[in-house]
Amino acid sequence: MLICNAKLNYSHSLLTSFSKGNFRICSIPIILYSENETKSVALNGGFNAIIKKNESGNHKYFLTECERQIRSWRRMVYSDLEVLELKLEELTNLQKSDFFNKYYFPKISKNSEYYFANKTKIVSNEFIKAPTPLNYDWILLNGQKNRTSNLRLHWYL
Repeated sequence: MLICNAKLNYSHSLLTSFSKGNFRICSIPIILYSENETKSVALNGGFNAIIKKNESGNHKYFLTECERQIRSWRRMVYSDLEVLELKLEELTNLQKSDFFNKYYFPKISKNSEYYFANKTKIVSNEFIKAPTPLNYDWILLNGQKNRTSNLRLHWYL
C-alpha cells in the first residue's frame, strides 16, 4: 500500500501532459484494485475509486466502475472546452481564425496559467495556450448521430 500511495502522490503532482500534449497526466483516473477491504477515508485520498478484488472471477463491478470513471473524465474534457469557450468543430482551423486572434489569444492564451490552475481540470497548459484538434475515436464517435445505441464504452478503451 505504501508503494501505491507513493505512485499516487507522484502522478498527482505532475504538471506534465500526455496524448500529444492535450491532457494533464495528473487527470488520469486512478483506481485501487485490492485484495483487502480498503474503504477507509485515510486510504481513499487521491483515488477515484477503490475496488476489492472479486475472488469468484466476476468482474462486472470492476468494469462498470472503470467505465464510469472514464465517462466522468471525458465529460470533464467537454466541460474544460466550454470554460475555454472552444467548440470541437472549430479546433481544426482555430489558430487562423478571427476568434483566436482577437478574442482567445489575448484573453485566454495569454492567461493560460490562470485557466490551467483555476478554471480547467483535464486539458493541459499547452492545449490552453495553443488548442489543437482533438482527433480521438471517443470524440469522433460521440459526434456521430447514427451510432447504434447498444455500443458499450469498453469497446472504445
